[in-house]
Amino acid sequence: MKIAENINNFVVENRIPKGRLAKKSGMTENALSLSLNGKRKLNAEEYLNICDALCVSYDFFIKRYHENR
Repeated sequence: MKIAENINNFVVENRIPKGRLAKKSGMTENALSLSLNGKRKLNAEEYLNICDALCVSYDFFIKRYHENR
């Protein structure tokens, strides 16, 4: 499971509105949606901003990625 897929699952499981996440992370809703659906790559800054917006550590989704491999 890819890191963006882990982020998307977390957002869905926790019922976090993607519009609000996009705004808090400084992304457009379209860019966030494309990224979380695997149609656009997240850059490092966007990843860090998403982690900050979700109040999770920077390695949270990376650890989940390695656990699910």
